[in-house]
Amino acid sequence: MEQNAKLPDILGEGGLFGFSGMDGETKTASGFIATWGSGFSLLFHTARRRTLSVELGTQAEVVYVTGDACKIATPAGNFTAAYTAWHTIVGCLPEGAGLQLQFEDGTDCDEMSDGLRVTRDSKTGDCIVLRLSGERYAVCYGSTIGEAADRAAEGIGIAAIWIRYCGSGCGHWRKPRICRMQVISGCSANASV
Repeated sequence: MEQNAKLPDILGEGGLFGFSGMDGETKTASGFIATWGSGFSLLFHTARRRTLSVELGTQAEVVYVTGDACKIATPAGNFTAAYTAWHTIVGCLPEGAGLQLQFEDGTDCDEMSDGLRVTRDSKTGDCIVLRLSGERYAVCYGSTIGEAADRAAEGIGIAAIWIRYCGSGCGHWRKPRICRMQVISGCSANASV
């Protein structure tokens, strides 16, 4: 498996995973901040908590995990995840991997006709959605289903840029012109879009 001596590779239950604010505003009051759970699951601390379960198989190995990005290697490829904004996580799934979004109490999400998976808190109205597109995915928060769905559609596009410019050699999301993890990880994706 791949090693990265410059970034932490210890993932533990309760570890924080959230948007750092280096690249934009934060809104911690939304609760769209996660902690790592058992295995590779994330628990979102919204008013009605949700989980994102990541199924990677038994041979998964953490390459790196920071407060807002991670890369986990499997024999089938890499699982990657990064916060690109306070309301959006994007990433890529290796072949055979699975993602499941549900409420913490086990209530499943609703699946819309276009494949969008939705959890909506009936008391607060907030939504977390999961959009899959091939190997790419986006998990987004919104005050309405429409807002979260629009963010997820945009997130899928960000994941496409991530694949195109950083690919399997890096796995970091990047804004046009520079990968935000370039200095730390040696990403060479610095050409303009």
